[in-house]
Amino acid sequence: LYDSIFANTTDKIIIESSKYPLRALNLSRLERKDVEIKYIYLKKDPVKVVKSFNKKDIEQPAKGFLKSNIYYFGVNVLCKITLSFLKVRGHKIAKIKHEDLILNPNKTLKKLSTDLSENLDIVRNIIDNKELLETGYLFDGNRIRLKESLILKTSMDKESRGVKYYLTRVLNYLIYN
Repeated sequence: LYDSIFANTTDKIIIESSKYPLRALNLSRLERKDVEIKYIYLKKDPVKVVKSFNKKDIEQPAKGFLKSNIYYFGVNVLCKITLSFLKVRGHKIAKIKHEDLILNPNKTLKKLSTDLSENLDIVRNIIDNKELLETGYLFDGNRIRLKESLILKTSMDKESRGVKYYLTRVLNYLIYN
């Protein structure tokens, strides 16, 4: 799949956005001298992810609270293992938290720029000016594909702090921090 994509595009940047870490491992196996592959590990707040998994009337079937926590924990353990393999293979990796991107996009993009050795000034200007970000062609799965463009959120919703909130925090503490 990746060989076919690379053979049929002249784009300088291709983003493979996936919550499945094994895709990153497969992508890292491509041996192409004309393509440098870089990775961003975007960590999302476990409480918000678990809450999202419980939503109904979306493409993915809703998951219960415990199942959501176990699933999210498992995916993040795989992500940590995958990141170790990618580092051994010499790939550039940036780790950021979703809420840092929302609450302080300039600082977070500077970190990304440094970690990946990429100039992200154009993106920072777009966000500073609250311009639309073009989503480009998105393949299956991500609900963002239903929009042609979007504006980066600049605030976080407050979470109610009941038993489920604290249980999710405890279950995912080591992975998230």
